[in-house]
Amino acid sequence: MRILLVNYDRDSCEALSGVFGDEGWETLIAADVPHGIAVLETDSAVDLVLLRQLRPDARVVRSFLEEKRQRPGIAAVPVIVTCAFLVLPDRLDGVVRVLREPLEIELVISAVEEATGKRR
Repeated sequence: MRILLVNYDRDSCEALSGVFGDEGWETLIAADVPHGIAVLETDSAVDLVLLRQLRPDARVVRSFLEEKRQRPGIAAVPVIVTCAFLVLPDRLDGVVRVLREPLEIELVISAVEEATGKRR
């Protein structure tokens, strides 16, 4: 499985990459929305996007989802959003799951498996 991490925080990406690597999953990293969309457009093997939303106004989530919707080739890739203090509903159009930070690793793994239909 290939997971795209859209997250500006390199340390967080490295930690998640290690966890996912232990599961046998490959990670790709994009520091922001434009780079994340570019990765999705060039790598058709991405199974899931894990998008970190840091700002309380949900600008990153909305921007990413709008860019993704405009590109039919990547529109079906599931998105999980992580956030520390953002108020989002549990279900948001285009987002399969919202996970609160700090992340519980088993919950993240379970959410990835559920969103992709792929198990360990």
